[in-house]
Amino acid sequence: MPADKKILVEVISDVICPWCWIGKRNLESAITQSGLPVDVQWRPFLLRPSMPPEGVLKPPASASNPRVGFRLKSKGEAVGINFTGACERTPFTVPAHALLKYASEHEPGRQNALQEVLFRQYFTDGVYPGGDNLRLAAIEAGLYPQKAIAYAQ
Repeated sequence: MPADKKILVEVISDVICPWCWIGKRNLESAITQSGLPVDVQWRPFLLRPSMPPEGVLKPPASASNPRVGFRLKSKGEAVGINFTGACERTPFTVPAHALLKYASEHEPGRQNALQEVLFRQYFTDGVYPGGDNLRLAAIEAGLYPQKAIAYAQ
C-alpha cells in the first residue's frame, strides 16, 4: 500500500451501544496487529430514535434485572472495559453525535479519542452524555470546547 494511502473504516454506532465499545477495542487491536495505516471515522446511529431530549430514567438494578449482564461484563473485561451500569438515565444521544460530527469535520484526529471518552463516561463513570458533560468530554479528548459545543448545539 502506498505510504500516503490509508484504509478508511467507517463505524456506524450509537454512544449508548455497549457492544460498539467492545467492537471499538477489538478493531483497535486488529489495526495495531495489522500494522496497516487506518483512519477510523464514527458515524451516527440512534438505537432509540424516539428518546425524549431529557432521556429516560432506568429502572433500579436488581437480581432479576441487572443493568449489566454477565456476558456483557465478561466480554468487556476481556478488552479492558468496566461496565458499571452507573448512569441512572438512558440518554438522548443526538447532542453527542453532533459533537462527534464536529470532531470529524474540524479535528478528525481527535474523533476516535472523543468516542472513547463518551463510551467510558457513560458506561464506566456513569456520566450522562449531555449538557456540560459534553464540554468536559470535548476537553478530555483535546478539542476546543467552545467551538465544539457551539457546533453541537
